[in-house]
Amino acid sequence: MIRPSRQYIKILLLALSLAAVCLFWNCAAEGPPRPPRIQRPAKVTDLAVAQVGRTLRLSFNAPLRAMDGRRLTKPIGVEIFRQVTPPGESPSNVFVGVKPWVSISPRNLARYQHEQEIVYEDRLSSQQFDRSVGEIFSFMVVTLTRGFRGRPRLSDPSNIARIKLLDVSPPIQGLQVTQAPRSLNLQWATPTQSLTGGSLPPLVGYRIYRRQEAHSASTTKLVAETQKPSFSDTNFQYDQTYSYTVRAVFEKDGYTAETADSVPASITPRDIFPPNPPQGLTAVFTGRAVQLIWKPALAPDIAGYNVYRQAQGQSPERMNPGLLRTPVFSDSTVVQGRQYTYWVTAVNLVHHESLPSRKVTVETR
Repeated sequence: MIRPSRQYIKILLLALSLAAVCLFWNCAAEGPPRPPRIQRPAKVTDLAVAQVGRTLRLSFNAPLRAMDGRRLTKPIGVEIFRQVTPPGESPSNVFVGVKPWVSISPRNLARYQHEQEIVYEDRLSSQQFDRSVGEIFSFMVVTLTRGFRGRPRLSDPSNIARIKLLDVSPPIQGLQVTQAPRSLNLQWATPTQSLTGGSLPPLVGYRIYRRQEAHSASTTKLVAETQKPSFSDTNFQYDQTYSYTVRAVFEKDGYTAETADSVPASITPRDIFPPNPPQGLTAVFTGRAVQLIWKPALAPDIAGYNVYRQAQGQSPERMNPGLLRTPVFSDSTVVQGRQYTYWVTAVNLVHHESLPSRKVTVETR
């Protein structure tokens, strides 16, 4: 009988061990190996460009999914392509050259990302702006991930965003905000000259932006558009600080541009004005009492009402010991055969009392 060699026994034991591991991990159920997933980002379709003063502001939403419809798991980079067309020439949809104008690596993308939106600003110097007025700027973006050995996986080119550089005015001057009883009133000076000193394009209006300083996560938001150099903001709360900026809007050849932000104007409105007098007061004698009713005040800070009465030949007196919460009152202290005059006031939360309502006179008979 031939005894197996020690080498043969080692090989046999190794094979049995591998078979046991394979059975434990269910190797027999696995199919053929799958190729690694290629994560090409989906095409950007919402690229936009806007002129704000001497700055061209590009914005688009970062793709969340790959071309296969599945969610991207790799960080993306961005390549921006730019084409400048001189005045009088038609821009082309074909971008000449292969090199991107700007490349943003995944490591640096957070500098330009605001939630899902990516914003890149092309800030022109005053010299660049002066010589570029009237030129058409065209932009396109491509996003990418990195595959095996850093090989780029490029998305399809985005839509093309274009803008014609307009000679807008410098920032709005003289912005002021003041408090009125029911509004915050803004006014400013109308622009008269352009950034280059030339003639201004047609002025189509103004955009008012507001920031609520008390909110830690607050952002500047567009709150209104107007064609006049003034605006009244009625949507505010007392004891909150608001900061306003205004931009002028110009339009020419189908392109729109804004000026840079004005110097901010801030205000913290206080409840210093009395409410308006109540309206619609009526009084009826029912035989036992005088019934009064009036329209409820519309102001949100009304705390209640006071009712006043003056009997013939006597001094006025307040009829309610505490503020009335509803716009009704019944006076059962009247005496038959006399004449009484009534009026009502409104009181707000900081105890400012309005002027009297109109007076009504009732005879108890």
